[in-house]
Amino acid sequence: ALMGVGAAAIMPTTLSILTNIFPEDERPKAIAIWAAVAGMGIAIGPTTGGWLIENYDWSWIFLVNIPVVIAGLVGGYFLIPESKDPDPKAIDYTGAGLSIAGLTPIVWGLIEASERGWGDSLVLGAFALGTAVLALFILWERRTDHPMLDVSVFRNLRFSAASLAVGFVFFALMGVVYFLTTYLQSVMGYSALEAGERMLPVAVGMIATTKLSVLLTERIGTKIVVAMGMSTVAGALYVLSTCGVDTGYGRVAFALGTLGTGMALAMSPATESIMGSLPKEKAGIGSAMNDVVRELGGTLGVAVLGSVLASSYGDSMDGSAVAGLPSDAAEAASDSVGGAHDVAAQIGGEAATRLTHLADSAFVDAMSTTATLATAVALFGALVALLFLPSRAPAEAPDALPEPAAA
Repeated sequence: ALMGVGAAAIMPTTLSILTNIFPEDERPKAIAIWAAVAGMGIAIGPTTGGWLIENYDWSWIFLVNIPVVIAGLVGGYFLIPESKDPDPKAIDYTGAGLSIAGLTPIVWGLIEASERGWGDSLVLGAFALGTAVLALFILWERRTDHPMLDVSVFRNLRFSAASLAVGFVFFALMGVVYFLTTYLQSVMGYSALEAGERMLPVAVGMIATTKLSVLLTERIGTKIVVAMGMSTVAGALYVLSTCGVDTGYGRVAFALGTLGTGMALAMSPATESIMGSLPKEKAGIGSAMNDVVRELGGTLGVAVLGSVLASSYGDSMDGSAVAGLPSDAAEAASDSVGGAHDVAAQIGGEAATRLTHLADSAFVDAMSTTATLATAVALFGALVALLFLPSRAPAEAPDALPEPAAA
């Protein structure tokens, strides 16, 4: 929770600093580099974490950040110029509380749906409660004179469509990473470090495409490039949906590289659209919103796609697949493919081979269903970009909150 608070304090400031430091013609390149560094984190995190777990202790994945934080504090003090809203508003504690109270039951319901069922009264009640509180949050934000989130910015299609595109990208990405690490370790048999290393093509694809995304946006406009990126993400997810128990890593590497390429094409111009649609003194709103949709998209991606994966796997492993096992062992095998492998290691013999095969097949089938759903989400994001995202920014930089865009 403390790490989340720290991230919420750091991340929104990064884009607002870039927006205030770089002139308008240089800003797309700066944001593209920012996105590429984020892509590096996707690869460095799992690889470093896997190495630390194999060679030291799990607690080192937290301790390793301490020197990084110290270096960031020292470097930030000397290198980052000051920038702030000349007319800051009071903190909207009520809005913050309502947003937390609204999102918590929705995320809880999405996670619990895999165990309780999508029609369970508690799950449906959580969705209804969360929706009602979020509606109250929007009403409050529209009426208060110091809103946490100025909802009027969503009247600008450049801002709102780009925000949706970023949310869809991270919905698909985080949901895929959630099940792909399990696929690499449990089904394909890689260690934690080896699985982390095999996530590197995502970062390679993002870094290699960073400059291309800027050039394409300058030539053909934001709309086409973002839609192209989302379609590329969808293509990568479809390839992952075709992976099976005996699929080689080559297909996975191709899909991950393609996923990184699509993310770079979509993220950089979409993020620049979010930041460019607001005046510089309101850059904090754009940066915060960019982070909100990324975190919310990623959270919902893990919750929704993880729930679908767990439900599909559990349905396949019920009944004959775990027949004859003690109740605790049957429950563990039906809960996750890793649990099934642990049970197989304990029972040994032909029964272990059969259980491992059934669990791997069930997980791959569930992964295919989940990746197909993620593909549909990415394609919907491409459609949103084509229909609602303007191709070009306004000729003049905005000096006030934007007026409603024409239909």
